[in-house]
Amino acid sequence: MPRRIVIFLLCFLAIYVLVRAIAQRSEAYSAAIAFARADPRIASEIGPVTDVKLGFLNRFEVSTSGDSGAAHFDLDLLGDNARATLDVHLFEVNRVWTVNFARLDRGHGTPAVAIMDAAAPK
Repeated sequence: MPRRIVIFLLCFLAIYVLVRAIAQRSEAYSAAIAFARADPRIASEIGPVTDVKLGFLNRFEVSTSGDSGAAHFDLDLLGDNARATLDVHLFEVNRVWTVNFARLDRGHGTPAVAIMDAAAPK
């Protein structure tokens, strides 16, 4: 493999890991984790949540401007009864992060379950 391609890939990987680490330290990520652990609908689908992770290839996005922002995470959940992926979207208004949409996907052909689907704050 040419040296330039290797250098490019290493730089890309380093930037990805840095951005991911920053996202995982955000208030939005903390709010998403708290939601996943506390929501009774999630617990009824997979059992009490024992572990929550942002998988290495999972999607994530956090953007803020002043006192408002938006975030999206695909979180890997481990419950007492099953594993699932939680697609969770949050909005920040006046520095408070609120879940706006959440969908639980257990995979293996099982239909995704809408956990929350609220209108975006105006």
